Amino acid sequence: MIAAAVLAAAGAVSLAMVRVPRLRRRGRPDLPIVGEISATTLLVFGLVCFGLGYHVAAHAFAWRALKAPMGWALGVAALAVAGSLAADGLQSRLSAEERDKGG
Repeated sequence: MIAAAVLAAAGAVSLAMVRVPRLRRRGRPDLPIVGEISATTLLVFGLVCFGLGYHVAAHAFAWRALKAPMGWALGVAALAVAGSLAADGLQSRLSAEERDKGG
């Protein structure tokens, strides 16, 4: 149950980084390979955290409705975040190439 609460908190922080003006002004985090993380990736990460938190709680309380196997939930979550990070990395590379050509 603690894991579900931690995932919900991570999702809330991720979504707040997109919506709260004070956090937006600080800039978005950078990853070594990807570069700057887009607002879309932060939203995807937040939604993934909420989704995984739901599935952890559903398995902990043995809810029968809308309970997917944890392997599927983790796989879909990993693919969603990896796809969004890959798109950010590609966008960073294309932006760098345009700067190199123009400058």
